[in-house]
Amino acid sequence: MTTTTKQVAVEQFNRINAGDIAGAAAGMAEDLLNHAAIPEAQGRKGFVSIQEKLRTAFPDLHYKLEDVVCDGDKAVLRMTVTGTQTGPFNMARLQLAPSGRAVNFEQIHILRVTNGKVVEHWMGQDPLAFIRQLGLQLTVSA
Repeated sequence: MTTTTKQVAVEQFNRINAGDIAGAAAGMAEDLLNHAAIPEAQGRKGFVSIQEKLRTAFPDLHYKLEDVVCDGDKAVLRMTVTGTQTGPFNMARLQLAPSGRAVNFEQIHILRVTNGKVVEHWMGQDPLAFIRQLGLQLTVSA
């Protein structure tokens, strides 16, 4: 039986929702190109690092798949992301102490799949909505 692009894409988020980071990582190519991550967070190891940081900050993190559209080797997934920040959020460019606040926002992911593995990833979201829900305010200076 051949695994379809849609099956691979949906399974990735099912595993992430279950907290199965190792299982989700197994579905990623070792040299995954993640267009949504900094250079230091590329590949399967980078994926694991990002997921561990997200789970630490948001233990109840959940991706609700709203739409999945596939064409050839690409899957586009629109989802609602929810979670409560009860742990530190320590990403390279954003470090926040636990806020106790809940977040609810949308993301779009595009996954390119080759031989049953995710080889490329893009992600879009509204970072200001996410930051505001955590209680932060941005100031702009001239």
